Amino acid sequence: MSNPYNPQRDPNEPEPVDDLILRDDEFDNDATGSRTASSVRDIASRIPESLSAIGRDISRTIERAMSAKDDYVVA
Repeated sequence: MSNPYNPQRDPNEPEPVDDLILRDDEFDNDATGSRTASSVRDIASRIPESLSAIGRDISRTIERAMSAKDDYVVA
């Protein structure tokens, strides 16, 4: 009998994680692969720029909130 803690599977059935893993021998390294790698590099290179923009927005918002708090305390 199978339960969540001790599932009984067919030993020939691949593990669920194995379905998610891409192996080098399963596809050719053609132009599509290099385009995908280039696209991923482009996206990854924009992450620091996005993070710094988010940081600036957060600091401006905190500055405005502190200013509003100071105005409220003084009034």
